[in-house]
Amino acid sequence: YNGTMSTSVAEGIREEALRFLRQQNTAVIASVFEGEPYASTIYYVVDEDFNFYFLTKANTAKSANIAHNGRVALVVGTGPKKITVQVRGTAATYDDENGKAIIEKFQELVEQRPKDQWPANILDALKDEKNVYFKIVPMSVIFLNIDDTEYPASQGTQSHVVV
Repeated sequence: YNGTMSTSVAEGIREEALRFLRQQNTAVIASVFEGEPYASTIYYVVDEDFNFYFLTKANTAKSANIAHNGRVALVVGTGPKKITVQVRGTAATYDDENGKAIIEKFQELVEQRPKDQWPANILDALKDEKNVYFKIVPMSVIFLNIDDTEYPASQGTQSHVVV
């Protein structure tokens, strides 16, 4: 976005980015520990402000990394279509009460997915695990849609800053 786009066009692109994110459920998150990068796959839900929510077991590397350094990056959209959202932001833990809200958001996602897909096939087990709940507040969200005609306002070779 170069500052010359009309508000209605920019809002259309923002809506397309959010719709794309809500049609996906996996992202690759990058964290850092002692100067070394670490990437892993997460399952997420996203709200209308582009805040991402995910949970992981307490003993994972990503949980430990984020506890030491909350700065993260994530990417959604790894092909085969040439469309992606890239996020830089800060991850922070949620308490158990807010964690229950995340489980509820995942439950809504489950209702839209076949029962053999994640998170449907393990959600009940996650409720009994020692989990850490995270919220990622974005500093930057960039949407690039080179060739997906399902999102016409954003289609082209230019990336769009939506946050």
